[in-house]
Amino acid sequence: MNYTTTSTPFVKGLATLGVLLAAGTVTGFAATAINASKSFDDLEMQAPTLKVSTPALSVNGTGSLQYKFSFHIDNGCCMRVTASLMRQPVLSIGISPISKGAVSGGAVLQPTVVTSKTFEICNALEAQTLSTTLSATQDDANFFVQFTNPDSWDKAHLTIDHISALYPTPILALVTDPSTALTLLQGQDQDRTFNVPDGKVGKLSISLNWTGGARMKLEVFKPGSTTAVQSVTSAAGASTLTVPDIAVTANDAGDWKLTYTNVSSSNLPANSISTKINFTVNE
Repeated sequence: MNYTTTSTPFVKGLATLGVLLAAGTVTGFAATAINASKSFDDLEMQAPTLKVSTPALSVNGTGSLQYKFSFHIDNGCCMRVTASLMRQPVLSIGISPISKGAVSGGAVLQPTVVTSKTFEICNALEAQTLSTTLSATQDDANFFVQFTNPDSWDKAHLTIDHISALYPTPILALVTDPSTALTLLQGQDQDRTFNVPDGKVGKLSISLNWTGGARMKLEVFKPGSTTAVQSVTSAAGASTLTVPDIAVTANDAGDWKLTYTNVSSSNLPANSISTKINFTVNE
Protein backbone atom coordinates (compact mmCIF):
# COMPACT_ATOMS: atom_id res chain seq x y z
CA MET A 1 0.00 0.00 0.00
CA ASN A 2 1.56 3.31 -1.07
CA TYR A 3 0.76 6.88 -0.15
CA THR A 4 1.60 9.93 -2.26
CA THR A 5 1.35 13.60 -1.62
CA THR A 6 2.05 16.73 -3.59
CA SER A 7 3.12 20.29 -3.05
CA THR A 8 0.05 21.53 -4.93
CA PRO A 9 -2.24 23.04 -2.23
CA PHE A 10 -5.50 22.06 -3.94
CA VAL A 11 -4.82 18.35 -3.85
CA LYS A 12 -3.23 18.18 -0.40
CA GLY A 13 -5.42 16.22 1.91
CA LEU A 14 -7.57 14.49 -0.71
CA ALA A 15 -6.56 11.15 0.78
CA THR A 16 -9.17 9.06 2.51
CA LEU A 17 -7.90 5.76 3.92
CA GLY A 18 -5.18 5.19 1.37
CA VAL A 19 -6.80 6.71 -1.74
CA LEU A 20 -5.01 9.90 -2.75
CA LEU A 21 -5.68 12.14 -5.70
CA ALA A 22 -2.42 13.80 -6.61
CA ALA A 23 -0.78 15.68 -9.43
CA GLY A 24 2.55 17.32 -10.10
CA THR A 25 5.71 16.55 -8.15
CA VAL A 26 5.16 13.79 -5.60
CA THR A 27 6.93 12.39 -2.56
CA GLY A 28 6.32 8.78 -1.53
CA PHE A 29 5.07 7.43 1.79
CA ALA A 30 5.86 3.72 2.18
CA ALA A 31 3.63 1.86 4.64
CA THR A 32 4.07 -1.30 6.67
CA ALA A 33 1.59 -2.71 9.17
CA ILE A 34 1.74 -3.24 12.93
CA ASN A 35 -0.95 -4.52 15.27
CA ALA A 36 -3.20 -2.23 17.29
CA SER A 37 -6.07 -3.14 19.62
CA LYS A 38 -9.41 -1.60 20.55
CA SER A 39 -12.11 -2.59 23.05
CA PHE A 40 -15.86 -2.03 22.68
CA ASP A 41 -18.80 -1.65 25.05
CA ASP A 42 -21.06 -4.62 25.79
CA LEU A 43 -23.99 -5.35 23.48
CA GLU A 44 -27.40 -6.74 24.42
CA MET A 45 -29.82 -8.75 22.30
CA GLN A 46 -33.39 -9.82 23.07
CA ALA A 47 -36.46 -10.11 20.85
CA PRO A 48 -37.85 -7.97 19.25
CA THR A 49 -34.23 -6.80 18.74
CA LEU A 50 -32.70 -9.53 16.59
CA LYS A 51 -29.58 -7.73 15.33
CA VAL A 52 -26.85 -5.65 17.02
CA SER A 53 -23.45 -4.46 15.80
CA THR A 54 -20.16 -3.20 17.17
CA PRO A 55 -19.14 0.36 16.21
CA ALA A 56 -17.32 0.70 12.89
CA LEU A 57 -13.54 0.40 13.05
CA SER A 58 -11.44 2.13 10.39
CA VAL A 59 -8.65 -0.19 9.22
CA ASN A 60 -5.87 1.10 7.01
CA GLY A 61 -3.37 -1.73 6.76
CA THR A 62 -2.98 -5.29 5.54
CA GLY A 63 -2.69 -8.28 7.85
CA SER A 64 -4.72 -10.15 10.45
CA LEU A 65 -8.00 -8.64 11.67
CA GLN A 66 -9.42 -10.51 14.67
CA TYR A 67 -12.45 -9.85 16.87
CA LYS A 68 -12.88 -11.52 20.27
CA PHE A 69 -16.10 -11.71 22.31
CA SER A 70 -18.01 -13.75 24.87
CA PHE A 71 -21.72 -14.62 25.17
CA HIS A 72 -23.78 -14.75 28.38
CA ILE A 73 -27.51 -15.62 28.62
CA ASP A 74 -29.07 -14.26 31.81
CA ASN A 75 -32.74 -14.84 30.95
CA GLY A 76 -33.46 -18.04 29.07
CA CYS A 77 -31.55 -21.20 28.37
CA CYS A 78 -30.10 -21.61 24.89
CA MET A 79 -30.03 -19.72 21.61
CA ARG A 80 -28.21 -19.43 18.30
CA VAL A 81 -26.31 -16.31 17.22
CA THR A 82 -24.64 -15.64 13.88
CA ALA A 83 -21.62 -13.33 14.05
CA SER A 84 -20.67 -11.73 10.72
CA LEU A 85 -17.54 -9.69 10.09
CA MET A 86 -18.67 -6.86 7.80
CA ARG A 87 -16.63 -4.65 5.48
CA GLN A 88 -17.94 -1.16 4.71
CA PRO A 89 -16.21 0.63 1.79
CA VAL A 90 -15.18 4.24 2.26
CA LEU A 91 -15.00 6.40 -0.85
CA SER A 92 -13.47 9.83 -1.21
CA ILE A 93 -15.10 12.83 -2.87
CA GLY A 94 -12.99 15.94 -2.46
CA ILE A 95 -11.75 15.70 1.11
CA SER A 96 -14.92 14.26 2.64
CA PRO A 97 -15.41 10.49 3.07
CA ILE A 98 -18.74 8.89 2.26
CA SER A 99 -19.40 6.41 5.01
CA LYS A 100 -21.95 3.75 5.85
CA GLY A 101 -25.21 3.96 3.92
CA ALA A 102 -24.34 7.13 2.02
CA VAL A 103 -25.00 7.66 -1.66
CA SER A 104 -22.29 8.38 -4.24
CA GLY A 105 -23.30 8.96 -7.85
CA GLY A 106 -26.63 7.24 -7.23
CA ALA A 107 -25.04 4.00 -5.89
CA VAL A 108 -25.67 3.05 -2.26
CA LEU A 109 -22.53 1.76 -0.54
CA GLN A 110 -23.53 -1.36 1.36
CA PRO A 111 -21.44 -3.46 3.75
CA THR A 112 -20.52 -6.98 2.69
CA VAL A 113 -19.85 -10.11 4.72
CA VAL A 114 -16.16 -11.03 4.94
CA THR A 115 -16.66 -14.09 7.11
CA SER A 116 -19.33 -15.39 9.49
CA LYS A 117 -19.92 -18.10 12.07
CA THR A 118 -23.02 -19.37 13.90
CA PHE A 119 -22.66 -20.12 17.61
CA GLU A 120 -24.82 -22.46 19.73
CA ILE A 121 -25.02 -20.89 23.18
CA CYS A 122 -26.31 -22.48 26.37
CA ASN A 123 -25.88 -20.19 29.38
CA ALA A 124 -22.43 -18.91 28.33
CA LEU A 125 -19.74 -19.19 25.69
CA GLU A 126 -16.41 -17.57 26.52
CA ALA A 127 -13.54 -16.21 24.41
CA GLN A 128 -14.83 -16.72 20.89
CA THR A 129 -13.08 -15.31 17.82
CA LEU A 130 -13.88 -14.19 14.29
CA SER A 131 -10.93 -13.36 12.07
CA THR A 132 -9.67 -12.79 8.55
CA THR A 133 -6.49 -11.70 6.81
CA LEU A 134 -6.84 -8.44 4.91
CA SER A 135 -5.17 -8.04 1.55
CA ALA A 136 -4.26 -4.74 -0.13
CA THR A 137 -7.66 -4.77 -1.88
CA GLN A 138 -9.60 -5.34 1.37
CA ASP A 139 -8.15 -2.80 3.78
CA ASP A 140 -8.80 0.97 3.67
CA ALA A 141 -12.36 0.40 4.89
CA ASN A 142 -14.60 0.32 7.95
CA PHE A 143 -15.18 -3.03 9.64
CA PHE A 144 -17.66 -4.16 12.29
CA VAL A 145 -19.18 -7.38 13.64
CA GLN A 146 -22.92 -7.87 13.25
CA PHE A 147 -24.61 -10.29 15.65
CA THR A 148 -27.93 -11.76 14.49
CA ASN A 149 -30.49 -14.00 16.21
CA PRO A 150 -31.78 -16.22 13.36
CA ASP A 151 -34.63 -17.59 15.53
CA SER A 152 -37.18 -14.82 16.08
CA TRP A 153 -39.16 -17.08 18.41
CA ASP A 154 -36.22 -17.30 20.84
CA LYS A 155 -36.59 -14.45 23.33
CA ALA A 156 -33.60 -15.24 25.53
CA HIS A 157 -31.70 -12.19 26.80
CA LEU A 158 -28.11 -12.24 25.59
CA THR A 159 -25.17 -10.08 26.66
CA ILE A 160 -22.17 -9.96 24.33
CA ASP A 161 -19.18 -8.75 26.33
CA HIS A 162 -15.38 -8.65 26.40
CA ILE A 163 -15.53 -7.39 22.80
CA SER A 164 -12.16 -6.39 21.35
CA ALA A 165 -10.40 -6.16 18.01
CA LEU A 166 -6.79 -6.72 17.01
CA TYR A 167 -6.17 -4.98 13.69
CA PRO A 168 -3.34 -3.84 11.41
CA THR A 169 -2.44 -0.15 11.38
CA PRO A 170 0.26 1.34 9.17
CA ILE A 171 3.63 2.90 9.80
CA LEU A 172 4.33 5.53 7.15
CA ALA A 173 7.97 6.10 6.23
CA LEU A 174 8.18 9.86 5.72
CA VAL A 175 11.07 11.61 3.96
CA THR A 176 12.66 15.04 4.24
CA ASP A 177 12.75 17.56 1.42
CA PRO A 178 15.33 17.11 -0.01
CA SER A 179 15.68 13.47 0.96
CA THR A 180 19.42 13.17 0.24
CA ALA A 181 21.96 12.66 3.02
CA LEU A 182 23.23 15.83 4.68
CA THR A 183 26.70 17.41 5.02
CA LEU A 184 27.52 19.72 7.97
CA LEU A 185 30.89 21.23 8.81
CA GLN A 186 31.75 22.34 12.35
CA GLY A 187 29.23 24.82 13.71
CA GLN A 188 27.00 24.69 10.63
CA ASP A 189 23.23 24.20 10.72
CA GLN A 190 20.57 23.48 8.10
CA ASP A 191 16.78 23.22 7.94
CA ARG A 192 14.76 20.56 6.16
CA THR A 193 11.04 19.88 6.09
CA PHE A 194 8.84 16.79 5.95
CA ASN A 195 5.10 16.50 5.42
CA VAL A 196 2.58 14.88 7.78
CA PRO A 197 -0.54 13.77 5.80
CA ASP A 198 -3.81 15.58 6.45
CA GLY A 199 -6.23 14.06 8.94
CA LYS A 200 -3.79 11.53 10.38
CA VAL A 201 -3.07 11.16 14.09
CA GLY A 202 -0.46 9.01 15.81
CA LYS A 203 3.19 9.39 16.76
CA LEU A 204 6.44 10.34 15.03
CA SER A 205 9.69 8.47 15.61
CA ILE A 206 12.74 10.34 14.28
CA SER A 207 16.38 9.26 14.31
CA LEU A 208 19.70 10.25 12.70
CA ASN A 209 22.87 8.36 11.96
CA TRP A 210 26.17 9.60 10.54
CA THR A 211 29.87 8.85 10.22
CA GLY A 212 32.66 10.79 11.88
CA GLY A 213 33.12 12.05 15.42
CA ALA A 214 30.96 15.19 15.39
CA ARG A 215 28.16 15.84 17.88
CA MET A 216 24.75 16.54 16.36
CA LYS A 217 21.80 18.55 17.65
CA LEU A 218 18.33 18.10 16.13
CA GLU A 219 15.33 20.36 16.77
CA VAL A 220 11.82 19.43 15.64
CA PHE A 221 9.17 22.08 14.90
CA LYS A 222 5.47 21.60 14.21
CA PRO A 223 3.98 23.47 11.22
CA GLY A 224 4.09 27.23 11.74
CA SER A 225 5.75 27.00 15.18
CA THR A 226 8.94 28.80 16.21
CA THR A 227 9.31 26.73 19.39
CA ALA A 228 10.82 23.25 19.08
CA VAL A 229 8.59 20.43 20.25
CA GLN A 230 11.75 18.36 20.78
CA SER A 231 15.46 19.25 20.95
CA VAL A 232 18.02 16.45 21.28
CA THR A 233 21.83 16.48 21.25
CA SER A 234 23.88 13.35 20.68
CA ALA A 235 26.28 11.98 23.27
CA ALA A 236 30.03 12.52 22.83
CA GLY A 237 31.49 9.97 20.43
CA ALA A 238 28.07 8.76 19.28
CA SER A 239 27.09 8.38 15.63
CA THR A 240 23.34 8.09 16.23
CA LEU A 241 20.63 10.30 17.71
CA THR A 242 17.07 9.29 18.61
CA VAL A 243 14.27 11.77 19.29
CA PRO A 244 11.64 10.77 21.88
CA ASP A 245 8.33 9.88 20.20
CA ILE A 246 6.21 12.92 19.32
CA ALA A 247 2.41 12.80 19.49
CA VAL A 248 0.65 14.00 16.32
CA THR A 249 -2.90 15.36 16.43
CA ALA A 250 -5.34 16.05 13.59
CA ASN A 251 -4.25 19.72 13.77
CA ASP A 252 -0.59 18.92 13.07
CA ALA A 253 -0.85 18.15 9.35
CA GLY A 254 1.48 20.02 7.03
CA ASP A 255 5.17 20.75 6.72
CA TRP A 256 7.19 20.09 9.88
CA LYS A 257 10.73 21.49 10.14
CA LEU A 258 13.93 19.82 11.27
CA THR A 259 16.95 21.97 12.23
CA TYR A 260 20.24 20.08 12.17
CA THR A 261 23.27 21.61 13.91
CA ASN A 262 26.84 20.34 14.11
CA VAL A 263 27.64 21.50 17.67
CA SER A 264 31.21 20.18 17.68
CA SER A 265 34.53 21.35 16.29
CA SER A 266 34.71 18.35 13.96
CA ASN A 267 33.64 18.25 10.34
CA LEU A 268 31.32 15.50 9.10
CA PRO A 269 32.16 13.62 5.89
CA ALA A 270 30.19 14.67 2.84
CA ASN A 271 26.63 13.32 2.67
CA SER A 272 27.05 11.35 5.88
CA ILE A 273 23.94 12.35 7.87
CA SER A 274 20.85 10.26 7.13
CA THR A 275 17.38 10.77 8.60
CA LYS A 276 14.73 8.17 9.39
CA ILE A 277 11.14 9.28 10.12
CA ASN A 278 8.42 6.76 10.94
CA PHE A 279 4.81 7.87 11.49
CA THR A 280 2.70 5.30 13.32
CA VAL A 281 -0.90 6.07 12.40
CA ASN A 282 -3.76 5.55 14.83
CA GLU A 283 -6.85 4.46 12.90
